[in-house]
Parts: sequence; C-alpha cells; structure tokens
Amino acid sequence: MPTSDSRAAGLRLPRLLVALITLTALLAGSFAALGLASAQNAPTFDVRVRAQLHEDGRIEFGLRADGEVLTPSRRFLPAEPRIGRVYVSTVVEKLGVQLQVIAIRRADGSTEFGIRADGETVLRGQIFPAGTRELRWLQSSVATVASPEDAGDLVIYSGRGESLVGGLIDRFEEQTGIDVKVRYGNTAALAIAISEEGSRSPADVYYGQDAGALSFLAEEALAAQLPPDIRAMVDRNFQDDDGRWIATSGRARVLIISPDRVPNPPDSVFDLVDPEWKGRIGWAPTNGSFQAFVTAMRQIHGDAATEEWLRGMIANDVKVFPKNTPQVQAVGDGELDIGLVNHYYLFRFDDDWPAANHFTDSGNAGALINVAGVAMLEGSSNRANALRFIRFLLSAEGQTYFRDQTNEYPVASEIDANPRLIPLDELNPPSLALTSLSDLDGTLELLRKVGALE
Repeated sequence: MPTSDSRAAGLRLPRLLVALITLTALLAGSFAALGLASAQNAPTFDVRVRAQLHEDGRIEFGLRADGEVLTPSRRFLPAEPRIGRVYVSTVVEKLGVQLQVIAIRRADGSTEFGIRADGETVLRGQIFPAGTRELRWLQSSVATVASPEDAGDLVIYSGRGESLVGGLIDRFEEQTGIDVKVRYGNTAALAIAISEEGSRSPADVYYGQDAGALSFLAEEALAAQLPPDIRAMVDRNFQDDDGRWIATSGRARVLIISPDRVPNPPDSVFDLVDPEWKGRIGWAPTNGSFQAFVTAMRQIHGDAATEEWLRGMIANDVKVFPKNTPQVQAVGDGELDIGLVNHYYLFRFDDDWPAANHFTDSGNAGALINVAGVAMLEGSSNRANALRFIRFLLSAEGQTYFRDQTNEYPVASEIDANPRLIPLDELNPPSLALTSLSDLDGTLELLRKVGALE
C-alpha cells in the first residue's frame, strides 16, 4: 500500500516502480564552453537518468551511460522535498566527464530532474508529473565528450605526501587522461612558495595538509572562489567562508603512546612538560599538522601560554622527528613513549603494533579536528581540470579512498567513517573555526623564536 508520504508527494503507486527516464543531452557545445577539446573521433555516450520510486515515497536516482549503471552515493530525493530546493547527487565519472543528477520539486508537486556535466547544467526535464501512475519516457540524443588525449594538463602543489595520496592522483590521471604534474613538499613551504610566485606560479591546485595553510592562501587572495556545486558537497564547517578552499578529509590530533610503558597517559598536552615525561616524548615541528596544532593553541590559549609550553617541551628534552610516521615506529620499537601525531598514522602499522592512540584535551587544542583540503589558484590556466580534480576528491571514489586507504574521516557524500575510528560526533574538538588557523607566519616565527625550528 502507498504510504502517506508517497500520497503527499503526488505519486499514487501501489507498489515499487522503476522509471528509467532518458533526458536529451546535446553536450558537445557545452563541453566546448568548458574548455574541453572535441575531436572528430572522440567517443560518445548516451546519458540517462535512472529514477526509482520507493514505497516510503523517496525517489532514488542515478545515471545510465551506454548501458552502464552509474550509482552516486548521495542519490535520494526525500518523500517530502522542499519546494524549489535543488538536490544534487554526488559525482560519477564517465570517459573523463564528471556527471551529477539534479532534482527539483516544483510547487505543483511535479519533480524535475536534470544532468550536470563538469559542473555545468546541460539539461533539465520533468520526469514525475504530480499524480502520475505510469512510466513516461523522453528520448535521448548522443552526448559528445572529449577523448583522453585532448584532456589537457594539471599542475598540483601537494603538501600531502606521495605515499598518502599518490595512488589517488594516479587514478584520476588514468581515468581522465589529464597529464598531471605534482610537486610534493612541505605544506607550509609550498604555500609560501605560491605566495612568493604570485601570478607567475605554475600551480593550478594547492593540496594542503591543514586548514591553516589553505586559509593563508585565501587571505593572500591567491585562491579562487569555488563554484556552488562543489561547496554544496561539504559541510560549511569544513570550508572557507568565501568558498576559496574546501576540505577533502578530516583527522584528529592524538598522542601516540606505548600502552605498556604509559599505563596512565596524560589528560592534556600541557601535562607533557611535567618532569615525569622528561626525555620520553617526541614531536615533528616541521610537519604542517603540528604547526596547525600550535596555531590552534595560540588562538585558544594565547601566544604567551603557547610559548611557555613550547619552551617547557624543549626543556623536557623532547625528541625531534622529521615526520609523524617515525614517531609511531619509535614508540613500537621502545625508543619513545609518547608522540604528537594525527590519528591515522597508527593504521599504517600492523594491528598488533605495540602502540595506541590516546585522545586528550577535550574542547582544547589537543583535541583539534583538522582537515586536508584543496584550493584552485587564481592564476590557474587549467581551471576546468582543476575543478574536475576537486570534484574527483569529493566523489564517492575519492572519499572511499580516504576512508579505506588513509584511514581518515570522509567529509563529503554519504560515505560512513571507517569502523576502526571513533566517530567524529563522539569527539569533542575545540570551538574554533578552521579559517582562524591562517596565521602561518606567526606560528613559524614563534617556533623559530623558541628554537623548535631553524
């Protein structure tokens, strides 16, 4: 029997029906407008919207391209959708073109669907008139897409290590045919390099390890505003207020400890300056995530308290590491008892590795939830490809990669977090806007002042 929700939606169907609606999509001109080259022998495909009415009144939608079913992870129209609101699916890819379904409920109760290709709305078409009882079909025409050899170039400055994201970038290059060149390096150093290069920078995309460096570029007016469809894919708490950068994954600050040698770990990072921990602790002061953590401490506790803590750590013979992974290694090897890292580094090791994550400082800097994210640069000469890359990172494929391969928290789509992780809503990070972490220069200056950096 139909539910009250389905009757309210004007879809009076006695049982589950599947409506496959073919939408006219002459895309060649649209792709040309997006800067995608069109070759005489370029592959073509038909684009169709798949819409399935559920008994609870929701409509599930997806795409069919040349017979291949493309299923986005966010794909449901509520039983009682808000009139006039645009509902957008997550991205699916076909022959290097990033496709999305759009759906709008009209005031008369009808539902209108359409297609976006690389962020451009190429067609809208009503597929569920109010009160309809039968399938209705619209005939499709062929959509022309660019062949991979015509896909162009993309230059990425990546503060994320190749071991973390190189595999995902390779996937993007293989799927799109775009010639991707990546400059890997330190997150802060690359952000400063872009600032110094200015309009001469060859970079199209900055892929940062933390929100501080991303916000620095936004404040320097070096990051371009992202389009609304990309911004809609991620919670507002995980993006710049003006849309000049957006998060791709999240991570929590933790202490990596030896459960055997530290049976009663400290409740706060501020406790690490106590004599009990002298010579037993480690940090990686050149790491971007550590620098963002120090910036958060400055914002919450002030520069004076942060400087006092840094000097106390140095006086307590903190061991210096080049990166986070060696700290986890040292804890397991018995060379270190406590390190300051992000949560996911532990998961690079075997399950029986003798180390554990310890969460501290509820509501304060030690409990910071930071993000990795991307910005398209104002001077980019490959904007279409830059946006394609950003949409790929936020697609179901990209978010699943972060969940399963890097053990980070997804920030977009309806991808559940890795079950090995404590859910984000069970953590208690500080009430601190990530955009407030932009004073990278001030943090670097403080770290040099106390001798933590050269």
